[in-house]
Amino acid sequence: MKKLFLLLLAIGITCQLSAVDIKMLDGREFKDVTVLNKTPSGVDIQHAEGVAFLKFIEMSEDSQKQLGYSFKKELAHQKEVLDAQQQLAKKEQANKEKIAEYEKKLDLERKQNHLKNIKQKQDMLNIFMTGELFLSSDLSLIVVQGDKYLRLGGDDNLFSSEFIIPNCEVRRIEDVIQHGKTLIDSKLQEISQLEQKRTTVFEQMKLNEKTTTTTTKITGDIDAHATTTSQTRNTGAWAIIKGLNIKIQQLQQQTAELSDKLKGMEKTAWEFKVAREKLKKTKAGFISEMVEDSKFAWRERVWTERGGI
Repeated sequence: MKKLFLLLLAIGITCQLSAVDIKMLDGREFKDVTVLNKTPSGVDIQHAEGVAFLKFIEMSEDSQKQLGYSFKKELAHQKEVLDAQQQLAKKEQANKEKIAEYEKKLDLERKQNHLKNIKQKQDMLNIFMTGELFLSSDLSLIVVQGDKYLRLGGDDNLFSSEFIIPNCEVRRIEDVIQHGKTLIDSKLQEISQLEQKRTTVFEQMKLNEKTTTTTTKITGDIDAHATTTSQTRNTGAWAIIKGLNIKIQQLQQQTAELSDKLKGMEKTAWEFKVAREKLKKTKAGFISEMVEDSKFAWRERVWTERGGI
């Protein structure tokens, strides 16, 4: 089987390389040439003077037939090639148009977004410059102007949840500060009342001790029952005083913490006014440039409808 395959291959090569005569339309003749390669438009040949490429359209009709060339087939082939090139050109043109359309759309979107950002910053700046400063229930600072607001952020370390006014989602910063002052005054008053109560208990304890000593001196003997009663009363009084001291210390600590945070809130309100005045005078940029040296963390800036409060 292998020998048969090699024999057929040798016959095919011999036929392909067999010598042929080719006549050209201009009168030239190529005798006993060997066809090395065949293309749709012509053949590469080996002749006595070397290697040459002969075009089918320049050959005589007999030579064309001898080499298996058909003008109709060539036209059909050229038409296929041309159609394929045209289809490719149309596809490339369509792709270019799509890319151009897409780039045009992107450019328009970029311009629209740029204008939108400019308007958004202008709106935010307008709210910042003309709105009122509020504190929300989530400890965020909010500048409110009409039906819109600008959220400046919040700081859990700066504000206290005790400053939040009950049943009130947002409140003017001045009202919140006043509420904080009232809260601190209330705690100070409670401390004063507890201290007064502690003093009363202590004085009553001393009075009990004095009464017992006086009775003993008058009678000239020691009443064991009276002494035991006095000691029991003193032990109870000391327990009351100890409890009052703990409560007073707790209130004093709470008051000190609230006072520090109230000072921070007052400073924040002052910084807000300073930033706004600075922006009015210098017109040096947007909000972040005006408050970048502030110790208060303006953590976020959100532009939305007031319905989000």
